[in-house]
Amino acid sequence: MPPRSDHKGYYRELGVHHTASPEAIRQAFRERAKVLHPDQAADRDDEDRFKRLAEAYEVLKDPRRRLLYDTEALAGEQARAEQADAFSRRAARAQRTAPAAARPAPRRGNLAWPIAVAGLAVALCVVGALLLLAWQEIDGRDARLAELGRLHAESMAREDELRTRYRASTLSSIDQILGTAAPPAARGRALFATDIPFRAGSAELDAPLQVTVDEAVVGVSRALRQVPDGEEWLLVVEGFAGKAAAGEGVAVDGWETALLRIATVVDRLIGQGLPADRIAARFQAGFAPNGRDAEAPVVELKLVCCLR
Repeated sequence: MPPRSDHKGYYRELGVHHTASPEAIRQAFRERAKVLHPDQAADRDDEDRFKRLAEAYEVLKDPRRRLLYDTEALAGEQARAEQADAFSRRAARAQRTAPAAARPAPRRGNLAWPIAVAGLAVALCVVGALLLLAWQEIDGRDARLAELGRLHAESMAREDELRTRYRASTLSSIDQILGTAAPPAARGRALFATDIPFRAGSAELDAPLQVTVDEAVVGVSRALRQVPDGEEWLLVVEGFAGKAAAGEGVAVDGWETALLRIATVVDRLIGQGLPADRIAARFQAGFAPNGRDAEAPVVELKLVCCLR
């Protein structure tokens, strides 16, 4: 399975996978630093490698800088895939629209016809090879996206950590920001917001919705550049159910679908490199905030910053 792009080699330098936890990254740095530290270095190459190791650790230990690094890799992968798609479409279109010009019957002893046939065969082989390379690149991209879906189990294992991350005062600040009556002078603020519109009655994150979530990750990474160093930030994933209860009790079907939508979006966000300890999930049944139709099959994403 193709590995995720590591355009500056930071994960490779530390010897960790791109989904490694902060603790795994710290442990990998300590182990390698013992060998490459200037006090232990045997030659100049070891000293240079230690500087490179320290540079990689400084980026990957910080959730915001790590997200920016991963987003650059994702944007590069998407650009390469789009170029391959565009090239394959142009080649296929050129092959379909090429005029089949009538050619005279070859004369005895005339080499023009065999040479033309050989040239056409070579051209078709080149086009076929290029189309095959483009298809392999697209297939590799699909395989990487499929790999992200298998990270759901890991995200569920981190649920306890997500529940205890923020204090009651922090949650109060989030409610104030997400509500309609937040005062202009409130310290916390929302830097980015977008909707993930599901189909009615469905919690499936199909290909178009996957693209929507990936674009939201890029938007979040850009908005994070406005967050001052040392400030807390949180990405809130909020879903709604139209009914809280029915005649027989809790409206289980509506709750289940809305919760599955939230879980699917959270799983995708973590798979795209967002740190799990910076994601919070909220669920509301029977009503929706800010005047939104509670029946709308929408999951909201909001980047909230400066909560301390």
